[in-house]
Amino acid sequence: MQDRTLLLGIAYRMLGSLADAEDAVQEGYARWYALPEPDRAAVESPAA
Repeated sequence: MQDRTLLLGIAYRMLGSLADAEDAVQEGYARWYALPEPDRAAVESPAA
């Protein structure tokens, strides 16, 4: 949840709209969880 808050803040500053920021973060999470487990495990710092 802490990462989501950070990502939402960054997306909001980039996009200027809370609705667009929420959509962007949600899309990012969807893409992350669609990755095969070995690909996710290879990422050292997902929040980065």
